Amino acid sequence: MSEQLETERLMMRFRSESEVKKVLQDYTIEDQLSYFGYEGRPELLKQEIERIENGYDNWKITFHGWDLILKSNKRVIGSCGFHSWYKPHLRAEIGYGLSHEQFKNKGYMTEAMDKIMDHGFKVMELNRIEAFVSPDNVPSLKLMKRYGFVKEGVLREHYQVAGKLMDSAAYAVLKVDYLKLR
Repeated sequence: MSEQLETERLMMRFRSESEVKKVLQDYTIEDQLSYFGYEGRPELLKQEIERIENGYDNWKITFHGWDLILKSNKRVIGSCGFHSWYKPHLRAEIGYGLSHEQFKNKGYMTEAMDKIMDHGFKVMELNRIEAFVSPDNVPSLKLMKRYGFVKEGVLREHYQVAGKLMDSAAYAVLKVDYLKLR
């Protein structure tokens, strides 16, 4: 399932385990920063490497994602995809992010989500897509509404940022409801 996706303004490069391993082994730090779209943000590269290294044991089961690349200049601006993919239960958690403030509020994530959501339900054959969002993350909350996600509750102290435990609002959309919106 190494499908490349494309939108009007974005190329979406599937992030395979073998390619990422090659980047981490063979590329310079500067080239790694560019590959992941973190130029000038080495702290984000460090976090990405930690996520990748912690996920290799179950990569084929739990991760299925794409790097978002601007067609205009071939720059990586973020990523979007699925993790915690439970194939027997036909569900996965969606995750997404843009690497720099300059790319936010320009519709890139909405453009990517159209393709990612369709891929999840049609190609991966998911029945349910879940998302855990900070209750204060207004842009993500707008994405949830746009794609028909329903708030199912709040998970208290669900994740940690800079040593501080944060709540997550739990959202999900079922295939039948999503397809009604499309």
